[in-house]
Amino acid sequence: MGTSASPDHQATATRILVGAMKQILPPYYIPLTATELKSLGELCAIQGQVEHLLIVTLSYVLDIKENTARTILVSNSLHTNTEIWIALFREKCGDDEVLNDAEAAYALVEGITQGRNDFVHAVFAIATGTSWMLAEYKPGKEPRPKRNQAVALRTRNMKRRLPISDLAKVRNDAARLSLILSKIAWAYLQGSE
Repeated sequence: MGTSASPDHQATATRILVGAMKQILPPYYIPLTATELKSLGELCAIQGQVEHLLIVTLSYVLDIKENTARTILVSNSLHTNTEIWIALFREKCGDDEVLNDAEAAYALVEGITQGRNDFVHAVFAIATGTSWMLAEYKPGKEPRPKRNQAVALRTRNMKRRLPISDLAKVRNDAARLSLILSKIAWAYLQGSE
């Protein structure tokens, strides 16, 4: 389990094409299939939608500007912001159906934040029985990733090892949360017409 890339790899990884930016390779191979890597990217993008929709829906329920709602939900922690968000919804929302959706959204957050953190703050390695390994990039000789081959190792706790197959559920739960928040936003938009 080496931790530094060879000088040859570093030189190869920093090649630049004339007139165009060439993608710089990291020191270690990322053993995810295109679908798994896409799911990881989508999880990050959906997280942005969730954060945006929390702000928008809070601005609707409190009848304030989005920048004011953004100031209220100032924490870097989605969990903390959602605690504030649901407390204000419980106090200010007069529509039982919308409040039920807000409660459903709130119920999803805990699992999503843990799951998202497990994948976003992870090093991806190749599972080797009870252990794992990082493979150095060798341009043109990268192993083909195999579905469900990788494991996500949480950087704060390398003993926390999650199969990459768990990523699909985390991504889908985040998408489910964004859909619920979008439904709440739409309910307020329809009510203002």
